[in-house]
Amino acid sequence: MKTEQVTCYYCHSSEFELYDTENGFNLVKCQQCGLLYVNPRPQMDDIKEAHQVGQHRGEEIIDVTGNFNHEKVEHYLDILQDFYGENPDFLAQKRWLDIGCGHGEFVKALEIFTKENCHVQGVEPNIYKQQSAQKEGLNVSFFDLDKCETKYNSISLLNVYSHLPDPIKILENWTRLLTEKGELLIQTGDSANLDQKDHHRPYYLPDHLSFVSEEILTHILKNLGFQIIEVKKYRFSEFRVPTVKNMAEETLKLIMPHQKSSLFTELFPNHPNRDMWIRAIKKE
Repeated sequence: MKTEQVTCYYCHSSEFELYDTENGFNLVKCQQCGLLYVNPRPQMDDIKEAHQVGQHRGEEIIDVTGNFNHEKVEHYLDILQDFYGENPDFLAQKRWLDIGCGHGEFVKALEIFTKENCHVQGVEPNIYKQQSAQKEGLNVSFFDLDKCETKYNSISLLNVYSHLPDPIKILENWTRLLTEKGELLIQTGDSANLDQKDHHRPYYLPDHLSFVSEEILTHILKNLGFQIIEVKKYRFSEFRVPTVKNMAEETLKLIMPHQKSSLFTELFPNHPNRDMWIRAIKKE
């Protein structure tokens, strides 16, 4: 696989320092703005192919296809209620596009939340995830967003941003699909400002191509003509929720020889609430 050197897509600086390495790739930190990004990274053809088949090549192959997760649906329902309240009537007969919808868990959650009164559509490049979502009876397919002429009242991108090779340009193109005063809902990690020792691992390089902070992403959205409605942060999904049982197990590992405890890395990390959700509205 061929790689290419890139500059920071946010501030365009070519000055960076090594942050960490994983799977044969370097994660670097921009010395000007603090963005974390993979450099050098796979070339565009390899990135596109990896997204289609769900396998990303490095020293090892990372398979990110997975399966439909019913627990995710419940989690997304909680977040929808947190953002939009108990009464979703304002979404009735509106169009919602979920880009990079995976197996369709958020599409399913939206259908339940709106009592199927909202026209929800998912678009997903991974052919196996498409098939998985379709087996659940969900309106999920893949089409060229560059050629799409349909307008949507809401667009969501959950765990998509960090996979984009040129997020600013891509977001600018996708947001033309929004109606006047259309809304954008983005979920990604808030981790670019963390010390390396506090960042969650694995990074899943080169599936993930960059990591941002709240400051960087909200500034990007404002420059693209959005007004930030609300930013909410939740416990990172890969951090286990502490229970009496797992706290006892991990504490015991601290005093046992040849045992690695995740007490402070997973149960009580320094920055647990780094799952960032941003709701923004397109200005007139």
